[in-house]
Amino acid sequence: MMQGLLTSLGLAGSIGWGQALLIAGVTDVVQSVLDKRRDSVTVIIEEIDPDNWGEGGQTVTRARALRTPQG
Repeated sequence: MMQGLLTSLGLAGSIGWGQALLIAGVTDVVQSVLDKRRDSVTVIIEEIDPDNWGEGGQTVTRARALRTPQG
């Protein structure tokens, strides 16, 4: 069985309905590029909360807040 882990850094909680499209798209690519049967492809999406990883010495949540213009 072909398995894959797709880690979506910074997308936690924001994928929603797009997960099904993402799974189908990754399956299509694996089938096409690696010539694998669709039923042998397993896609796992692991969402990582931006508070749980860092960028530039701070959490991604904080880094994004600093980059976002205050309106």
